[in-house]
Amino acid sequence: MKSKFLAIFTLVVASFLLILGNQGCGQAKWTKELPAGTQKYLAHNIWIEKEKIWSTGYQVGRLIPAGTKVKDIKFGKKSGYPTVAFTGVEDNQTYYAYFNPDHHPGISAQDYMDRLLTSQSFEEITQGLTSKEKKAIETGDVVPGMSKDAVLVSWGYPPETGTGSLDFDVWKFWKNRFDTIEVRFNDEDKVTEIRD
Repeated sequence: MKSKFLAIFTLVVASFLLILGNQGCGQAKWTKELPAGTQKYLAHNIWIEKEKIWSTGYQVGRLIPAGTKVKDIKFGKKSGYPTVAFTGVEDNQTYYAYFNPDHHPGISAQDYMDRLLTSQSFEEITQGLTSKEKKAIETGDVVPGMSKDAVLVSWGYPPETGTGSLDFDVWKFWKNRFDTIEVRFNDEDKVTEIRD
């Protein structure tokens, strides 16, 4: 009787461990890696909260500025989400940016990665912007008078669930998981109002 119980217990534990292993326990599975030495930059400001960066663009946590140099770029899946991993050149810290397809109907994880990383430095991505716009970008703000291009560098792309097109006069961003912010533009694509 004891040995039968032990055999069943062992089988149950082994099955449980197998199920956990198949779920990945948050382990990353990388499918693509850019060649060693590839230099990229963040195309827009991002916020990192509890070691995670979400494609939704929640403005919570620590700001990592647009133009930050990154290296060791990998694409794959982590915790069930398409993910890009990269390491900051200056701080040598590895970051994980998660793509949530529910918030981005109509775009792919690759589209998100292409929006997140660029081969252009901060000076290049802000070329043609005013000093007022650059100052707002450096602090992660959006202010009246900013162009749509400047808003994209400061806050990234608004999730498609709230903003179906960049041609719209109102862009909806997520301040956090519960609150949104609307950025309103005039006919010249300049910010007229920020509604919190």
